Amino acid sequence: SFTEKRLTQLTGHVRVQQGTFWMTGEEGEYRRDEDLAVLKRRVHIVDEGWTVVCDEVRYSRRTGQAWLIGNVVGRDSTSTLRADRVLYERTIGRAEAFGSVELSNREERVIVRGRHGIYQRDRGEGVIDRDPTLVSGPDDEEPVTVVSDTMRVYPDSARAIAYYRVKIIKGNTVTQCDSAMLYDDQKRVELYGHPLARQDRTTMKGDRMIAHYDEKEINRIDILGAAAIRDERRDSLVVGRDSWVAGDTISLYLHDNNLDSLHVTGHASSEY
Repeated sequence: SFTEKRLTQLTGHVRVQQGTFWMTGEEGEYRRDEDLAVLKRRVHIVDEGWTVVCDEVRYSRRTGQAWLIGNVVGRDSTSTLRADRVLYERTIGRAEAFGSVELSNREERVIVRGRHGIYQRDRGEGVIDRDPTLVSGPDDEEPVTVVSDTMRVYPDSARAIAYYRVKIIKGNTVTQCDSAMLYDDQKRVELYGHPLARQDRTTMKGDRMIAHYDEKEINRIDILGAAAIRDERRDSLVVGRDSWVAGDTISLYLHDNNLDSLHVTGHASSEY
């Protein structure tokens, strides 16, 4: 019986509240033995500036943990988290997301997608560690796309850090490196760990690089430390005689995805 199971079933506009945390749904139940509240259908949750909608919530009053299930969308003043399921630990402000995970800033200028992630509300920091893909400026003519093994993102400042086997794509420029830092608010990407970039027939490499971009294209690349650029000639009849330039630092200035000019500093050498 309900009495033996200590189960209370509720219908209509159901509301559960504990301090500043409250949630509503169209139907629910309360399991006294587990101190567990379950709400279903059009669930709405509010907790100190964080609002969530989902299909179902299972909230343990004992642990302060809530399982959010089905079409989860959580928002605070700076970020939006979407996922199939979320384990929300409200005492520490930690949301662990599973399934089709998406974390974006309020303006949706930076969007990170993957299959698992953690969002720490107090720090405004998210980590996506399964198949992360970042898109900066999704509505731009040529968005920046970043893939890596792990990605740490700060949505409120539109910044992100990518770790291990990083690939960055912007227009016809593809770059690979060990790690990278994206500053979308400054339209800049810094690449570390001997990055290698390719644009059509031109390859660029160095100890690190800094790429500056706008909504349309990359407009400047600074190659820092052991900088080198090589252009593969399609019509060359001499093997190994491609055009190249090297130096301590090389700065390339681009327009319409074509090289406009370049500056070489320190131990400059070249062959054309």
